[in-house]
Amino acid sequence: MSNLRPRARYRPPSTSFLSAFGGPGPTRLRQDEAAELESLADLLQHFWIQLNRARIQHLCQALPGERLESLWRDRIREIQALIERAGLLTQDHAVEGLERARSAVDDWEQQVRRFIQGPARMADYCILQNRLETMARAIDLCVRMWQLEQRRD
Repeated sequence: MSNLRPRARYRPPSTSFLSAFGGPGPTRLRQDEAAELESLADLLQHFWIQLNRARIQHLCQALPGERLESLWRDRIREIQALIERAGLLTQDHAVEGLERARSAVDDWEQQVRRFIQGPARMADYCILQNRLETMARAIDLCVRMWQLEQRRD
């Protein structure tokens, strides 16, 4: 059976408004920044797996709803702190090649705001999980593309 998931395609970074007019453009990722992002992607993947197991336990009635919500709230705080610590994933930090990861972080943060506003339904957990996985994959892809560029140089 073939792999049915489409492969992500690398899109070269578009020229920024500033660089088009001779201003400072995005800088390249440094070794320490790439290592930190790789570590962040690994942690996000770990959280995604852990939270998926918790959701399944809840669906099987082994984990009460209050405990599931508490676990998610704790993990959301941890994930938000990790994203802030990385610093590269904000729009003001112009690093080449992180557009997809930044977009995934924005989607994650929008969903977190929705989750915190109202009573959480199972669909909210599923969407949050999806956003978490998307964010981890986007960051991982950025690091892999950076590693490929380093080998070429």
